Amino acid sequence: MRKLLFGTLIFTLFLAGCGPFREPKGDETAVSRALGVKGICVILFGDEAADTSDLREDFSLPYDDVSEEDWYFPYAAKMFEEGQLLPSRSFEGEKALTLEECASLISRVNPGYAEKIKVTEENKNSPVSLSAWTKLLSEAAQTELTAVKVFGSSDSLYSLYSDKGKLSARGMDFSPYGDKEVSILAKDGEVLGLEKVISDEVRFDNVYISGIQGGVLLNFQGFEREFPYDREPESSVGNVVIKDGKIREIAFLKDAVSGTVRKVSDKIEIDGKSFEISDETVFFLSDKDIKNITKREVFCGDKAVVFYSDGTANAVIVTEKASPEVLRIALKTTDYEDYYHEKIVVEGDGVVRSKDKETEISGRTDLSGFFGDGNRIYIEPKGESLKIPSIERAGGNPAYRGRLEAEKTDEGYIIINEIPMEDYLRGVVPSEMSADLGLAAAEAQALCARSYAFNAFYENKFAYLGGNLDDSSASQVYNNYPENQVSDEAVKNTEGKCIVYENTVISANFYSTSCGAGANSGEVWLSGETLPYLAYRKFYSGDYGDLSKEAKARVFLEAKDVVCPEADCPWFRWETEIPVQALEEKFPAEAEKLYAENPAYISAENGFNPGTIESVYVTERGQGGNIISICTEGSLCTVRINGQYAIRRIFAPCSEAESVILTDNSGAEYRNYPMLPSGFFVFDEVFDGEDRLTALKIHGGGFGHGVGMSQNGAGKLAEKGYSGEEIVKFFYPGTEVVKIFGENFQ
Repeated sequence: MRKLLFGTLIFTLFLAGCGPFREPKGDETAVSRALGVKGICVILFGDEAADTSDLREDFSLPYDDVSEEDWYFPYAAKMFEEGQLLPSRSFEGEKALTLEECASLISRVNPGYAEKIKVTEENKNSPVSLSAWTKLLSEAAQTELTAVKVFGSSDSLYSLYSDKGKLSARGMDFSPYGDKEVSILAKDGEVLGLEKVISDEVRFDNVYISGIQGGVLLNFQGFEREFPYDREPESSVGNVVIKDGKIREIAFLKDAVSGTVRKVSDKIEIDGKSFEISDETVFFLSDKDIKNITKREVFCGDKAVVFYSDGTANAVIVTEKASPEVLRIALKTTDYEDYYHEKIVVEGDGVVRSKDKETEISGRTDLSGFFGDGNRIYIEPKGESLKIPSIERAGGNPAYRGRLEAEKTDEGYIIINEIPMEDYLRGVVPSEMSADLGLAAAEAQALCARSYAFNAFYENKFAYLGGNLDDSSASQVYNNYPENQVSDEAVKNTEGKCIVYENTVISANFYSTSCGAGANSGEVWLSGETLPYLAYRKFYSGDYGDLSKEAKARVFLEAKDVVCPEADCPWFRWETEIPVQALEEKFPAEAEKLYAENPAYISAENGFNPGTIESVYVTERGQGGNIISICTEGSLCTVRINGQYAIRRIFAPCSEAESVILTDNSGAEYRNYPMLPSGFFVFDEVFDGEDRLTALKIHGGGFGHGVGMSQNGAGKLAEKGYSGEEIVKFFYPGTEVVKIFGENFQ
């Protein structure tokens, strides 16, 4: 009896708003067949529902009334491709969904629930209301309804702007619901239905308000609307109550602070004042027009205004963007171990500014006592630079141009070096390339470094520390070796210039030494997509065939007589023998670390420990001969390692129990090297008399990831008379060198 009653209730739900088809109003609008298909498609396939990129080239829908221009094409195509729709002459997407069709669609999501819908000859053609469809789909898919306040909608972009953010509303007209709170069904940012109106008066918080003639312009979640208003306020942020298209109340936020953004994490610090960032905090860029941005688009060095209450940022308005012409570099401790320093000591003449005072310093000075009541100090050199004896690098204690900035935190001191781009490069070029490779090679390196820094700045990875980049290989190495005449001249000769491909500054990746071939970027970093200027390059003479084939790669990488400009470089060829015991002792912990860094690095059947390793084999190579994935088969499971970085770490020629020797092309030996020189290698399995795997004998070539410019290769081209720009165009085909920085930089 309970089962029958439940079915009757569902049937009653459907009849609310059904009956003979008429032009419905409000939440009684009949749901269309297309909207029904969209709802089921999104429930089944999530954010892949509107993606048609994987459709085969010869794909076509069997419906003669559906074209690729129709908003519902992606959903119909996905459902048909997945076997969820049957072929027919017509789709009739705008036709009202009938009760019978509704039950059929719901069965794709929840067959048991669909059986409770009582379809009869009398009611099967009844149109289903949007409100009934929304509630039914919510219950069948076990997805909760959401209350949202509607600020506006865009028919052309299928977008709904609400207090829950910008949502996709394909197939639905939300214009009648502006300034109302409604109950909707949404999944993966897609609105699937509308149940009812909750309130016809709404309050929107943290709205950007601009005064215009006769009214105000409101910007909320990136959508602008004009309203009549009897006052003309200055541009500000406030909370607005709206009913029936009219402003009932505006409460302007009064507490604000302006200045330079120093740090962005779960808080935003602006000139010594720090505010929590909540899920409700909004971010604006005030340029020619006001527009919404994300927290990630707020850079250290930006000029901004923060509106706040109770220690939390309500709104952040960026009034002037920082530029990569001046960089903020987060300095790591000795040996690049950490960003938090136990102490901060400087050497030289300068001025220290804190919250409370300004002090001149000379000689060697421990700055730990200069913070006073604040948490940040600024150190200006009186000369060209200041040394930091508390930091040690390969070239000794570095000297830093520009301004130093130190923050005292519970973890230690964070040190930022704020420095013009060109001075920064004077510390990068000698740290990344030997002056022995010549001026032209150094010029190519300067162009690469400037281009890399340009892009790294906009990636904004180090805002949580207060920086734009850091001084390690996580960005590019800075001040590891002192400036020299060659690198200074290279920076000066290329001043302001970057490498550009199709009007975009490239991410100019580089590495030490090639094995005679360069790799496809998509095969090295597992993106699958190779940029045209970061593609496979052949540097050797002769024909070794397809290096992605194991046999061809073996002949090439074991050969000692390859004709190649870099053939006499120490890392052109190398070899080592790694005891399997050394692999087994570090494998589980290292694999777990790699998986935590990026799950794509490790594919494991049952944990990260293969147990006793019984076999190792390559599963895929790239066009340049680099290993893309490699498997270790053990007594417990098989673990696959993906990408050159993870492979080089797992198969590092080192052991805690014994010395593992790595020998380069010159015969030099290295003990317990922390990483394989490259992912370009072949190996032989070594077995004992009882057929147990005991070691891997490896033959490899090159040093580094193999994408972009080989630095030693650049040196060889310089010896042949290539200019810096010619070297760049050789390694990055299709690019040009363009002056980016200068008076008109934007």
